[in-house]
Amino acid sequence: MSALDNVTLGMRFTRDSKQVRQRKAKAMLSRLGLGHVAGDKIMTLSGGEQQRVALARCILKPGDLILAVEPTGALDRDLAQHVFDEMLRLQHEYGKTLIIVTHDLGIAAQCDNTIELQAV
Repeated sequence: MSALDNVTLGMRFTRDSKQVRQRKAKAMLSRLGLGHVAGDKIMTLSGGEQQRVALARCILKPGDLILAVEPTGALDRDLAQHVFDEMLRLQHEYGKTLIIVTHDLGIAAQCDNTIELQAV
C-alpha cells in the first residue's frame, strides 16, 4: 500500500469522490513534507515518514478526536518541532481534539493542558 493509499483509506467513508480524496491526501502529504513519497510503499518509508503519513490520515479521516502516542518519537529535534507545530495548526484548522502521550517534556510544555502520570 502506498502512502497516498494509506491516507485515503481513512477517508473512504466520506461523501467525497475518489478523485477529491486523492487530491486532499496529496495536499496533506505535501504539507507534511511527504509529497515526494506519496507513491512509495509504506514499508519503505522511515519511521518518521510513517508517523507523518499516520498524522495525515488522522487529520483527514472523519472524527473529532486524535489520540497520538509519541507522535514525534522517531524524529530529530528540528523535525519533531516542525511536525508538532503543524499538528497544532491542523488541529485548529480541522477542529480536532488532540490527546498526546509523550515522554518529550519540551513537546508537553507546549500543550494547552498536561496531565503527568507517575509510577507509585
